Parts: sequence; structure tokens; C-alpha cells
Amino acid sequence: MNDKAKIILISGTPASGKSSLAKLIGNGFGLPVFSADSLKEVLFDHIDVPKPKTAERKKIGGASFELLYHIMERCLAAKTVAVCEAHFYPPWSEDRLKRILSEYDAEAFYIHCSADRSVIERRFRERASSAERHPGHRDPELIRNRNFPDLLFESDFRPELGIPIHRIDTSDFDSIDFDGLSGDIDRFLKR
Repeated sequence: MNDKAKIILISGTPASGKSSLAKLIGNGFGLPVFSADSLKEVLFDHIDVPKPKTAERKKIGGASFELLYHIMERCLAAKTVAVCEAHFYPPWSEDRLKRILSEYDAEAFYIHCSADRSVIERRFRERASSAERHPGHRDPELIRNRNFPDLLFESDFRPELGIPIHRIDTSDFDSIDFDGLSGDIDRFLKR
């Protein structure tokens, strides 16, 4: 087993199953899971913004990504493996992720989640109307946008990092080969 810093990255379109998959992996391997969405929720819970406008939501969303990058760096510096997931928009995240991996001479197990367009749209609408969905998210605002649902698919949210990508179709979670994925992750963690 080498002594390189390692991280598991999960990216994909909003509502593509990233969070669900990250939790399964984290629980299965006893790893901490960090997501831009959960960090955003913490920020909204602790910053007094009763009725945030779009600009405020974007600013807090940007801060959640900065926190996620900071957590990644701290985990890599400590050689603590973590699962980090977000809809990494390539123009904003590709260079940053490459720099972090290079700076810490880190290896990444990179998963890209996708699903059928109709599944993603249905999931997005369902979570937007769910009582469990944090009110800090822009979901209802995005649904009211005249470009919805096309705006969900303006990017595949798959930064090119120069490393292998494990593509997972989450359209039907029951059809995912979790044993195969777990075996791949186990080999990654042990090498």
C-alpha cells in the first residue's frame, strides 16, 4: 500500500443521485462525506438571511464550495480519505480540482453520476416540493425559470481531471452494480 493522499470525488448533474451514492459509499467504507449542498445548508442556518435573494443564494453557494475545497485540502494534507460530492461545474471547478490534486500529490477515485433526463427532472421537482429540502436551495426559483428543465443540462458537470472516470447511471438505484463499485473502491483504498 502506498502512502499517497487519496480522495473520492463524486460529480454530476443536480438530482443525479450524487448525495445518495456518497452516503452509501461513506457508510460502506466508514468514510466522512462532505457535500457542497450540506455545507450550504449549514451556512444558511447560521447566517441571518430571512428571505434570500438570488444574489445572496449564489454568494452562499459559492462559499459552500470554498469550504468544500478547504475540507478537501485538509483531508489530503492529513492523508484522511473522504468522500466529497458536488455538481462540479467544469468552468469553475476543473482547474481548482486539478490544482488541489497536484498540490497534495493525491490520487482520486472519480465517480460521475448521470441518469435519464426524465428521471433527473422528476427527482428535481420532487425534492423542490419536499418538506425535507432546505429552504436555502434555489430549486423552486430554478423550476420557475423559463429555461427549466434545460438549464439542468447546460453542463454534464463532469470536470476533466486527467484521471479515469467511473460512470454510474443512477436512473434505477437497484440496477447499480454496488458490489463491483465497492470492489473498485476497496482496491483504490488498499493500493
